[in-house]
Amino acid sequence: MAKGKDDNWINKHLRLSIAMSCNKSEEEITKQFLGSLKELNLSDKNIKHLDGLEFAKNLTNLLLNNNKIKDTSKLSYLRRLTNLELSNNRIEDLSFLTKLTQLKSINLDFNNLYTIPNLSDLKELAVINISNNSINDFSFVSTLTNNDVKIIACDQIVLQKPVFVNYGEDHVLEPVMLWDEDNLIHYYNIQVTGDYEELQTDERPSILYSISKIILRNIRSNCIIKADFYHEVPFFKSGLLSGVLIQPLIVKISNSSFNFDKDSSNLYSICGKVVLNNTDILSDKIITLIDSNGNKYHSVTDKDGTYKFHSLKEDRYTLLFPFLSEYDYITPSLYVINLKDKKKINIDAFVSSK
Repeated sequence: MAKGKDDNWINKHLRLSIAMSCNKSEEEITKQFLGSLKELNLSDKNIKHLDGLEFAKNLTNLLLNNNKIKDTSKLSYLRRLTNLELSNNRIEDLSFLTKLTQLKSINLDFNNLYTIPNLSDLKELAVINISNNSINDFSFVSTLTNNDVKIIACDQIVLQKPVFVNYGEDHVLEPVMLWDEDNLIHYYNIQVTGDYEELQTDERPSILYSISKIILRNIRSNCIIKADFYHEVPFFKSGLLSGVLIQPLIVKISNSSFNFDKDSSNLYSICGKVVLNNTDILSDKIITLIDSNGNKYHSVTDKDGTYKFHSLKEDRYTLLFPFLSEYDYITPSLYVINLKDKKKINIDAFVSSK
């Protein structure tokens, strides 16, 4: 295809994908051609960028399933859409939806969604599928104006931020999810890994998903609480919600846990940062250090992205950076360190956005 001065208006891969889908040559994919389309199926095309699709302003039915889309801002120009399918992508931001006021059906399962915006302007919306995401805030339900709408939100994986507790403390987990102002989401089938004395709940045996309080007594190690949840609304803004909530508990480690020695000349330290795209930092990330006896210590990156392990004995350690679903490591995520010669070792981890 001969390159013209006006070829930069559309992403090259998107143009090729549209041409293949419409059985056209790339030269025929013009702004005018896009403006003539009413339906378009671009599923399974390995699409990452949507630059140029904003000119398809007359589309009413658009399928973009099974791609690698993260930036959906261009979709906000497609104001005539009534059906939109975006299943199995990498979408995090749904602010574009507020502009698509004629939507009747939207499929968003298998993405990276945590929240849903106010959808009060989508008065025609009949079905929204947000299954297989990580949504724990359903306050958007109360903003929906069509009482006949159906909300499908199955198989959510809700990972809460770690809670830090002192050794031997109790922890109480109460419902953190709301369907609307009047409906708390309750739990069932509680599972806990880690070292603790006792698990207590207020479960009513005759009722499934009746647990509203989980108490973990005398916590002696890092623990993970997993709780299944289920909620069904049969009428008026009917909905189906299910999934698992995961709450990590991290036991705070004091300097004494590192076998503090009064002779500081025999002590070592490991520190560093977690750096995003060479310039930004990542805070609130848990770094793990394991000594030769299998003892685990943890440090959480601060607002500057810095982690620190002080008062370490001479030993062989394994340094583990956390799994980050939204990023790829440029540097290794695991290091084996022999503390012997250098008193202070600095190890930074560099990651990039997927």
